[in-house]
Amino acid sequence: MADSRNTKILIAEDDPKSAQVIRDLLEFEGFRVLTAANGREALDRIAAEPVDLVITDFEMPLMNGFELLQMVNRGYPDLPVIMLTGRHREDMEKAISTLKEGAYDYLLKPVDLTKLLKSVMTALRISQARKETRTLNDVLSDTLTKLHGKSEKLEELSRIHNDLLEIVSLDLKAPLTILTGASKMLLKEKNEALSGDQRRLIESICTQSEIVQEIIGDLLDLAVVETDHTAIQKVETELHPIVDKCARNLRPVARSRGVAIQVQPPGRLRTVYVDSARMKQVFFNLIHQAVQMSERDQTVRIGILPLANEQKVEILFHSRRVPLKQIEQIFAAQEEIRDVDRNMRYRLSLCREIVEHHGGKIWVEQGIEGETLFCTQVPNLFLPEQPTTTPGV
Repeated sequence: MADSRNTKILIAEDDPKSAQVIRDLLEFEGFRVLTAANGREALDRIAAEPVDLVITDFEMPLMNGFELLQMVNRGYPDLPVIMLTGRHREDMEKAISTLKEGAYDYLLKPVDLTKLLKSVMTALRISQARKETRTLNDVLSDTLTKLHGKSEKLEELSRIHNDLLEIVSLDLKAPLTILTGASKMLLKEKNEALSGDQRRLIESICTQSEIVQEIIGDLLDLAVVETDHTAIQKVETELHPIVDKCARNLRPVARSRGVAIQVQPPGRLRTVYVDSARMKQVFFNLIHQAVQMSERDQTVRIGILPLANEQKVEILFHSRRVPLKQIEQIFAAQEEIRDVDRNMRYRLSLCREIVEHHGGKIWVEQGIEGETLFCTQVPNLFLPEQPTTTPGV
């Protein structure tokens, strides 16, 4: 996302107190903030001074938030809009209408400032990604005429494909949130009035929504997995930030399965010489598989151990779903493995290939109390050269 000091956000709110609270929050985060008392004034401000995001109340005089959203979509289709609505049922219907009309997100009033800030950050990030994708498309149009089938063409197409896949996946989250929230609200507020079939249907909607959330996570993962993993571009970096970011990204999926993820604080670690994107593939897939195989109410624990010449990442979890021997066969690159999920076999095989390309090792072992451990060793940076010998000399 661009520097917040250069990011302008317009607040359309007829309640001065509410507008001031939101303004204080955004200005504290370093954003430049404009305000308008109604939709008509907001449009005038946008025309006079381009902005990066609009936060608007639904109920306003002269022009309400829904009308403002429609006008923004017509004149400024790339400008994200966050809608603020009340908590009544009719307000929920208004919120759903705004999402259908193209609003990025809606929040209930009084506004939870933590949720608002998170929504703002994500909306700006997606908006920036869209702009960058359009730029990439422009560059691609010019580049493809010069590449004539060279490998650079495939790499550029793959990167644009990944950007688009991430945008589509992230855009699914807002309506999915509405669906899940509305279903849980019905179960809570109208539970006694619902028939048994109605209750089971709504519970099914909640369950399926959680499944879709996992699918979205998989789509985002595939944006990285589908690239050519044999191309390794090493840089000096640290493992802990890569592992920690993968864990943070997977926590929503883990929570939906009743599993926790815990990353142990690192000790004094040296830098390593790796391809950061490829190692992210490795740890994202290993943690994801640990979550998938873990029993409910269990914790996936992750730690990085400094060794003499390398660093060892351990991912510990409790599972009875996949025998240890089958995982050992995957890491040993055995061709025929019965009764193993194809997706899991592909992901773990991908991890093995990437780690081996880095001169490292990957394996699975059993813990003291019967846990399963995914173990990965990556060489430290600037290891002393080992003398080589020729067989028979």
